[in-house]
Amino acid sequence: MKVNKPLISPIALSLISGLFLSILSISEPIAAQSSCSDKEISDRIALLSKADPVAFDELIKCKAKAVPALTKAINDPDETIQITAIAALGEIGQDANPAISIVLAQIKNNNEDIRAVTWNTLIRVLESDRAKLISTAIFTLKSSNADMRSRAAAALGKIGKDAKDAVPALIVALKDPENMGYRATDALGKIGKDAVPALIIALKDPDKNMGYSAANALGKIGKDAKDAVPALIIALKDSDKHIRYSAANALGGIGKDAVPDLIMALKDSDKNVRSTAAYALGSIGQDAKDAVPDLIIVLKDSDKNVRSSAAYALGSIGQDAKDAVPDLIIALKDSDENVRSSAANALGSIGQDAKDAVPDLIIALKDSDKHIRSSAANALGGIGKDAVPALITALKDSDKNVRSSAADALGKIGKDAKDAVPDLIIALKDSDINMRSRAAAALGKIGKDAKDAVPALITALKDNQYVRSSASDALGGIGKDAVPALIIALKDSDKNVRSRAADALGRIGKDAKDAVPTLINLIIDNDIRPEALYSISPDELRKIVSAEIFREITLLNSPRSYWLRRLADSDRFYAMSLAQSTADSIKKNPPLYCLIPFINQTLPWKCPK
Repeated sequence: MKVNKPLISPIALSLISGLFLSILSISEPIAAQSSCSDKEISDRIALLSKADPVAFDELIKCKAKAVPALTKAINDPDETIQITAIAALGEIGQDANPAISIVLAQIKNNNEDIRAVTWNTLIRVLESDRAKLISTAIFTLKSSNADMRSRAAAALGKIGKDAKDAVPALIVALKDPENMGYRATDALGKIGKDAVPALIIALKDPDKNMGYSAANALGKIGKDAKDAVPALIIALKDSDKHIRYSAANALGGIGKDAVPDLIMALKDSDKNVRSTAAYALGSIGQDAKDAVPDLIIVLKDSDKNVRSSAAYALGSIGQDAKDAVPDLIIALKDSDENVRSSAANALGSIGQDAKDAVPDLIIALKDSDKHIRSSAANALGGIGKDAVPALITALKDSDKNVRSSAADALGKIGKDAKDAVPDLIIALKDSDINMRSRAAAALGKIGKDAKDAVPALITALKDNQYVRSSASDALGGIGKDAVPALIIALKDSDKNVRSRAADALGRIGKDAKDAVPTLINLIIDNDIRPEALYSISPDELRKIVSAEIFREITLLNSPRSYWLRRLADSDRFYAMSLAQSTADSIKKNPPLYCLIPFINQTLPWKCPK
């Protein structure tokens, strides 16, 4: 059977990691003269065939003295010596500058591991010579290897605005046939303002990938790309929808400075321009409030996509779009479902100032499209307490979807929906499982003002698993007023009730301290041990488990609930056994990079002592 060779070997990965770490922390031990003779350097290079970490470190300590021999070793027939020699030059840093021309030639090497280590070595050696690093990266952008071109573009992006001399080469890279244009796009975005003139020209290129990438880069630059607004407005007319939306996103990224031109674009004869202009205004958000009158006009556009984008933009502008409420109410009855959904969302974003829309949003809860029902519910939740009376009525609707959406909206309103508590308690007995679950969730979001619902929620702990879960969350949300009933529920004959009651107490936290004695007793309950342990605070846990086990749990630095459940299920010993057997297997055949001390210390689970 054919075994695929890894893209990058463990040796290369370890050396690359070491190089990156060395950039962050550079030590310069002074080597004793006697340890860096030509013979000793030669002997140590020979040991690199075994990735000998001591030889590797001693060569680095020799610094400039080891450079000639390491440079020669780059052409050694042994691949491991080649890789480690290049890596050692990277660790030596700027003192390895005389080797640059030989190292640079390895960018064309057929071995991907060598190319990868070579590039990181170049970055390390040229770290203090930014101009040379930039010129090297520009040269590498012309490599026949896509991976190296991608690495070069990424390096230029990290350099940022100081890499402005690379703009022409990066513009050419936008056309890269092997899908690394996104790296060039990112780099140009990070270079910023100095890349704008070239990107404006690139927007007009007949190559669609070039135009698309140029628009994306301008969007990444943001407000510093304001000189590109006229060209981006023209790009909104492009026949390619990807370029249109990239231009719209770019205009959205530029922000307020693009608003006047986008308002003009709303009047364009091309429906695609009007639609993407509205979308761009939505991306700008509140800073596009001057566009509200014009967006209200295009909300009546003959094209459904324009209407939908206009509604989206008005919603993004938010409260400052309150003048659009009457027209958005009309849009709730639009023949197109996307327009109706966007209009509902917009009314919710406008908030309390859209209270006149409540009756129509209640009607929208009956829409045949589930997305519109959801948008209407969210909108009613966004409008707030003014929507509560209508939502209480909707809880009794004959359509289960309307009832469920009304419960969702009341939950979104939260404590201001406390007047709905009696009706939500009744809804806990609804014939529809989904409705019962959402009613419980809404009560939890109302919080302590829903304390009258505690008995009904305790009963709901015996319901379907989804209802039980929502009821448990709700009791946790109500807080300490639910504790006495939950303590009683811990003794229920139904294991699901006991389990969910313990879970709810855990959510309440320190306010549930009166439940600790009962929870401690329940550790012997096989059905609920995980929830019982999860509910107990670390201080109480110390009293239950031995100091050794508690310390082990703490030191693992993992989600507490996971390890407590492990302990509660008595799987701890199985887990320890599994870990030991895995460690024994690794000890028999550890990865080669474990020979490097730093990696051995950093990856103890892979490199056991």
